Amino acid sequence: MRCKGIYFLHIPVWGIYLGVPPKCGSTSVHAALKWAGIIYHSYRAAAIPDGAQVEFVMRHPLDRFKSLWRFRCVVGGDGTYGTGRALHGLTPHQLFKHTKRFPDKHWEPQANLVEDLPTRCNVRYITLGDLRLTLPTLNTTEGDVPMSSALERKILKRYAEDVELYERATA
Repeated sequence: MRCKGIYFLHIPVWGIYLGVPPKCGSTSVHAALKWAGIIYHSYRAAAIPDGAQVEFVMRHPLDRFKSLWRFRCVVGGDGTYGTGRALHGLTPHQLFKHTKRFPDKHWEPQANLVEDLPTRCNVRYITLGDLRLTLPTLNTTEGDVPMSSALERKILKRYAEDVELYERATA
């Protein structure tokens, strides 16, 4: 069972559609675009025309999962939206198990979110550092994430395609 995909931001002045999945800096990107006065419109992948230039922000799956755990499982991590209170207190291992059972775009593989694009789009994989924006630091929580090497291996296995795309973005 898949969750609904993300919105892609059409930025006419740059001539691109920008995909920024949850837990990959999406809140900061939206804020930076507004603060810079850059006009954009949001579209689902199916509405993007064939041949469009798409830039898709990738984040390493381990970093993304750690951010997800802080956001959803640490009290205060998601107080702004109140979306994950039922997950407060879960260990990283418990959250990993939870993500297998319940679809949510916050832990949907990034590769799946790109699959919904029309096949004739020109997709370039990038990182936040590649954007032409000064990004504010928003929606962050601090602290170590108590993860075992066994859990890290499981995350890397489940998100293997995301690792490949991230490596392509950083090459």
